[in-house]
Amino acid sequence: FAFVNFSSAADAKNFPRAWSQQQPLGARVTKGSRPVRILRAAVQGYDANIAAWEKTTKQRIRNPLYRPLVADGSGMMVPYAGKAKHTMPAMG
Repeated sequence: FAFVNFSSAADAKNFPRAWSQQQPLGARVTKGSRPVRILRAAVQGYDANIAAWEKTTKQRIRNPLYRPLVADGSGMMVPYAGKAKHTMPAMG
């Protein structure tokens, strides 16, 4: 699964139209394959998602391969390393 943070309401509205019921990138259609499902998350917004992550026991996960990815100040996706090390990148 993935969480996507959109920089505009129009992008958020158009994304499900473009991707719902599509096969995942690089996936071949097989008997057991499932199309992509786009659902609105119960927790909305960068700050709310970080706060939810900080509250969970998932913080004990040390392997960066299993931690959420967040955008650093330059827009590069990096493993989340704690609230003090990451801030919401400027949109613009």
